[in-house]
Parts: sequence; C-alpha cells; structure tokens
Amino acid sequence: MSFARSVRFPLIGLVLSSLACLPGACAASGDDTGSAGGKAGNAGSAGAAGGAGSAGAAGTLIETDGGVTDVGVNETNACAGESYEGKMSPLDVYVLLDATSSMKGGGGNEVVWPGVTHALVGIITDQASAGISIGLTFFPVRPGPDTVFPKECNQTSDCGLYGPCESFVVGKVCAGWVSQDCSCDWKDYGKPVVEIGSLPGNAAALQDAITGK
Repeated sequence: MSFARSVRFPLIGLVLSSLACLPGACAASGDDTGSAGGKAGNAGSAGAAGGAGSAGAAGTLIETDGGVTDVGVNETNACAGESYEGKMSPLDVYVLLDATSSMKGGGGNEVVWPGVTHALVGIITDQASAGISIGLTFFPVRPGPDTVFPKECNQTSDCGLYGPCESFVVGKVCAGWVSQDCSCDWKDYGKPVVEIGSLPGNAAALQDAITGK
C-alpha cells in the first residue's frame, strides 16, 4: 500500500500542473484551487501545483469572465511578416495614333500633330523606356476592298458600324457611306504598322513610321 501511494500522488500533481496552463484554469472560484496554484497566475508568484507563477512574471495577465489568463509575449509568438523586393512586370504598349487631317489643322481645328508626335518620340527614345515593348498603328485605316457601306437609313441602327444616320442633300444616309476611306471595324486596327517590339531596339522603326506619316 505504501508503494502504491508513492506512485499515485506525483501523477495527480502532474494532472493539476497541466490544467493550470489552460485559459481560465487558474481562476476557479472557492478554496479548492490547489496549494497556491490558482493564485499564482494572478500574483505572478511560483505555485506548487499551478506552475503558472514564472509565466505570470514574464507575460501579461488578461482578465476574462472565466478568470485570469497568463499570456506570455516574446519574439517566438509575436506577430511576424515577410517582405519581398518589387519587380517590374513586362509591359507591352500598342499605340493607335490619330493621323486624320484634323490633327494637322484640317476643318479649322488646332494644329496638334507636331506636339503629339514630338512627345511620343521623346518617350520612345528615352533611356528610361528601355525594356518596354511598343507597337504602332494609325487611325484611320482604309477598309478592305470587300467592305460594304450601307447608304439609305431611317435610324442609326440601320448603318451598322458606319453610322450615324444623318440628313444630307440626297436624304438620310449613313455617315460611313459619305467617307469611305476610314474603317470602323476594330479588326482592321489589329494589324500594326510597326510590330510590338522591345525598346530601344524597336525605336528606329517607330520613329520612321511616325515622321513619315
């Protein structure tokens, strides 16, 4: 019997020590909280059965409805994060440049072609643009030879891509029928005058296309 007793008591002490580490386990009401184990978390002193005293001294005591929980904050369980170096993503630019007569003062408009093209060439030749890929086409693009231009109309929807429906001397006709040198089909603008290519290697072809227009 004396041998059985000597094994049993340490086992009970181990269970109580484990329970003392659980949230709220140190805060049971009444006098049956163990020999100084329940009060150790509150006071931060060493408890024989609770075993929470040492943690209480280094941690933070948080009061809850169930009692007081000892939370230790250190480098191991503090908030952590990761940082990454930013990298440039490949950039492809497809320029649709308005080359209608209005850009050069046609129809009484302001002449803007020199300023626009000078700025664009400046970007193309800038050393900071190295690595950017740029391609170019112009607006307008002449429509294909098989393009059908609606003529008479009562409303814009009658004109398809070549509206709006407008009143002229000959009656109501589609605006695209009057000026058949401009394609309104977006597919025609997917054929670049200068293919998309990386700068500075593509700079000369882009400049030649712009200045020769």
